[in-house]
Amino acid sequence: MKCQHCFAVNFEDSTKRVMGSSHYRKLAEEAMKMGAINFSFQGGEPLLYKKLFDIIKSCYPQRNLISVTTNGILLTENMLKRLKKAGVDILTVSIDSGIPEEHDEFRNLKGAFYKALKGIILAKKMGLNVTVGCVW
Repeated sequence: MKCQHCFAVNFEDSTKRVMGSSHYRKLAEEAMKMGAINFSFQGGEPLLYKKLFDIIKSCYPQRNLISVTTNGILLTENMLKRLKKAGVDILTVSIDSGIPEEHDEFRNLKGAFYKALKGIILAKKMGLNVTVGCVW
């Protein structure tokens, strides 16, 4: 997708250092000492990040609120099971217009609206807490 508001282009430089799970754990521990209780993972599209589940584990999901924001098009039953097992408490799906064509245009992907809705319905059936986020 090439969403109009996306800042993922900032991550395209392959020469930049990337934090590993141990760095996230240390960061989470320091944040928790200061009172943090919520860790939120957001875009580009976090479900594309191969280390997402390791990073979630690094943030002590058994002791903290974990939320993930997604465009919703990758929300398959398998992905939702993995998110739930990892300890995700809140899944936020971005819906940018109630008019499917406007949403798809903003996201630059035809059919994105209905894929996101399908993901929301499936997530609710599987017992996840779902919120809708809107950028417009």
